[in-house]
Amino acid sequence: MILPTKLYDHIKQLIQIVLPAVGAFYAGLALLWNLPHPQEVVGSIALLCTFLNVVLGVSSRKYFKSDEVFDGVAVLAPGEDGVLEAHAGLVTSPEDIAGKTHILLRVAKPD
Repeated sequence: MILPTKLYDHIKQLIQIVLPAVGAFYAGLALLWNLPHPQEVVGSIALLCTFLNVVLGVSSRKYFKSDEVFDGVAVLAPGEDGVLEAHAGLVTSPEDIAGKTHILLRVAKPD
């Protein structure tokens, strides 16, 4: 399963920033105001963060193994003088690249 980029980014922000902040906030309020079940609430949030991190990790690993992530390929080949040369070829359209701040190329090594 590869998550769409926007969903991946939202889930990542949720588990790295929002949920830990909510857990810390509830833990602090529970101490001050004697709110019920602070260990259970904070523990449940931590378990949810762990589960979502695993889902993100699987999605990320599959994404980077696919060609979907790359904007092109850098082909390495020995030149006439035996020195290794690199030639880049893009598979992403120039219109799509114009909206990016960086591009990612897959490296194709010589046989």
